[in-house]
Amino acid sequence: MFRRPIAILCLLTLQLFAEEPKPAVSKERAYEGRTLSEWITALNKQESRFDAEAALPHCGADGVRALLHRDHHGVVPSIDLSQLKDAELTTVVPALVEALIDKDVLVRRGAPSWIEQLPPALRKAAISTLIKALSDVDIPVRRLAAETLGHIGADSKAAVPQLIQLMQQEDRDLRGAAMGALGEIGPAAKDAVPLLIEQFRNAKNDFERCSIPLVLGKIGPVTPEVMPTMLAALKSPGMNTRKFAAEGLGFMHTIEAVAPLVAVLKDPNEQPHVRNSAAQALGKLGPSKEAIEPLAAMARNKKFDWEGRGAAMDALVLVDADATTALAVFQENLADPDPLVLIHTADCVGALGRRGKPAVPALSKVLLANRDKGEGFSTARLQAVQALGNIGADEEVIQALKSATTDPDGIVSRVAKETLHKFKK
Repeated sequence: MFRRPIAILCLLTLQLFAEEPKPAVSKERAYEGRTLSEWITALNKQESRFDAEAALPHCGADGVRALLHRDHHGVVPSIDLSQLKDAELTTVVPALVEALIDKDVLVRRGAPSWIEQLPPALRKAAISTLIKALSDVDIPVRRLAAETLGHIGADSKAAVPQLIQLMQQEDRDLRGAAMGALGEIGPAAKDAVPLLIEQFRNAKNDFERCSIPLVLGKIGPVTPEVMPTMLAALKSPGMNTRKFAAEGLGFMHTIEAVAPLVAVLKDPNEQPHVRNSAAQALGKLGPSKEAIEPLAAMARNKKFDWEGRGAAMDALVLVDADATTALAVFQENLADPDPLVLIHTADCVGALGRRGKPAVPALSKVLLANRDKGEGFSTARLQAVQALGNIGADEEVIQALKSATTDPDGIVSRVAKETLHKFKK
């Protein structure tokens, strides 16, 4: 009859002396020996604020949230993600996406720039929320979201309908951001083409018109409607429109663009910026016999500045398939008295690789004939050494590099020695 009370008494005794449960171990993130809470406390102290600002992104999404929601005194808060490793960047993505819809408008304005600090693969996680931000009540938030979607590029194609709507808004900067984003999205933004052509036709001045042909070129479908607009833009009275039309044609990858661009090179009254853009566009279009001689004439023309001649030489590297004309031009220009022309010419010879071998004697003269001249010529000699390195090991190349090992400029002589050492490996 006493067994049951005794059993109950034993059970109570065991419960009394049982080990108390241990408190849960905190899993709070830490960085450099301090927990997230300690860094948040440090953020509010003047003497440790800067250390905390640098440390909190390393504490993941909660650390970023703490930075976003502190008192930022009426300015967009600043966050630097440049020191974070890939694994750490992954942890902050949720906080950055949340920031796009934060109740604080300054946080929403800052969010797109922080997202742009992420690697391209991680930016994709923010696309859907960035698209929602295109409808934000705050115009700067909409504009910044559009710019970021453009920087993400083709993966933002789901934003095209909303961006087309923004192109029709009254705010000029907002329209420009939407238009630029559509261009960066590329062919997937083809639904915007009719509106772009309409806006080109209705534009009242060069400023309103100039960006449209560049965006049309980046979107890229060569249609019966697009090419007449591009050609009209290339003959526009506005210099900026002509410049951007030339650039846009370079993105279109069509043989139809070659002849009108060559005509720009041959026009003696054309503005240098337009001519340079036409040369660059021809380079993007690739090999073309029709463009070789006009580009060569431009590269040789000493009435043009080094930028114009350089643009023509860059294009020749890409347009002249066998490099015959290009090499003839480069060998002539390696005797030019302008050090900037020498620098650019040597760079172009180097871009040819082994095909640049016929220019080795001219590069050797650059190394020997300009030692007693100023700083620009030492840079030209350095570029000549690098071009020789790109051409590759050859007895003539080796002899030219050996002469450069005694160059009075220490950088030139060091790079020459390093290049010779690489050849021996």
